[in-house]
Amino acid sequence: AATESDADEAPAPMTPEMSRADVAGETVMVTGLSSYRHRRLSFAVGPGVSVVNGNADVTGQLVARYERAAGKSLVGAEGSLWLVGGVHAEGSLLAIGSRGITRHLELGLGGGVHLTGNGVGPALDLALRIPLTRSLRLFLRYDGALLLHDSTFDGENATTLGVEASF
Repeated sequence: AATESDADEAPAPMTPEMSRADVAGETVMVTGLSSYRHRRLSFAVGPGVSVVNGNADVTGQLVARYERAAGKSLVGAEGSLWLVGGVHAEGSLLAIGSRGITRHLELGLGGGVHLTGNGVGPALDLALRIPLTRSLRLFLRYDGALLLHDSTFDGENATTLGVEASF
């Protein structure tokens, strides 16, 4: 015998309007930052321009980054190798964080140390990433460093445009 409480627990019949609303809700969840896995390993490559004390040179950048979820953000570490002018190797080690600011734009920030053959100093980076697919992104990146060597400071600024793949 059915009781009144059994009728209250029975699922409501599905209507076409309810079905479309449920699908739309799922789509929004999948496209936001919540679609990231709890861990993300990324590799990036891109050409750019490096400017040290007013002297510009072509730069190629290879980046490896590991991130873990921390609430709605990702935090982790990054190492990069730069080839400045095609011959001078430089690199940076950074603590980084990133967060989706819209469905189609992610902002990344980092701070750490930049190493060159001539000096070492504090570094920062700012990256904007645009997802193309779940694991492929375009990025525009700014890197800045203050290099100390021979009792002088050199400011280095670099801008890179490239592509990254995440696993």
